[in-house]
Amino acid sequence: MTSTDGRERRTILSVTGGTVSYLGVKALAGVDLAAHAGEIVGVIGPNGAGKSTLVNLIAGVARGGGDVVLNGHNLRGRDPQTRTRAGIVRTFQTPELFGTLTAAQNVDLAARSFLLYRAGRDEPRSGRRARWRRSAGLAREALATVGLEHRAGARAESMSGGEKKLVELARALVQQPVVLILDEPVAGLPVAARQRTIATLRDLIHGSDATCILIEHDMDVIRRACDRIYVLSRGAVIKEGTWEQTSQDEAVRRAYLGSSPHQEADDADTITTTNSVERRAIPK
Repeated sequence: MTSTDGRERRTILSVTGGTVSYLGVKALAGVDLAAHAGEIVGVIGPNGAGKSTLVNLIAGVARGGGDVVLNGHNLRGRDPQTRTRAGIVRTFQTPELFGTLTAAQNVDLAARSFLLYRAGRDEPRSGRRARWRRSAGLAREALATVGLEHRAGARAESMSGGEKKLVELARALVQQPVVLILDEPVAGLPVAARQRTIATLRDLIHGSDATCILIEHDMDVIRRACDRIYVLSRGAVIKEGTWEQTSQDEAVRRAYLGSSPHQEADDADTITTTNSVERRAIPK
């Protein structure tokens, strides 16, 4: 892939022919996806389109067909732990934190686990003490990166939903991901914090050799954050491209609206997720 500045971008992650079935029903039907270094890739689609199933296939949680290749290495048959150690790190729609631990402690645990794996079993005792000190520093840096250093000492159970999302993002960052998978990372945040987090994420990814896959229902977040977008419907990719290319595509409009974009203007400016009363405006 060639970036907007004319440089060739290396493919970090690819999914080829991704297929997952549950009780004979295909949740994914031959999905192809590629994510490149320094790129944020959005995955959108109506409810039930297969977004979570695709992420579960990449993470090794869902069993299925096709190939998931990370930096040239096929991960077929590899378990979720192995994939995490290889650099595939994800957050969840509902943050999974230790409620009685502080924000800093939650992030520090992730940092310790990451550094322990990197150090190996034969690390000397002196190295272990240095590693604990380093993990605490990494946790502080990550919380500062997501704008939550002032809440480092707060218990997770006392934090708002948006703050918990940021703690989980910080916990992912300390693991130095090669592929960062985010599921609605700014949901529940005030507007200013949302914009700051999106800007931080773009700076982090665009200035690195990592890639990010972003699942999101808020089209304004997708528009602001993503370099490219994959649109899923009924387990298949119906469109891939930039925001301008996907948001004006007739097949995409039909998937969300159940109608052509050449209808009344007030309807054409709105995406409605299937089987949901939630409506998300398409920013112009």
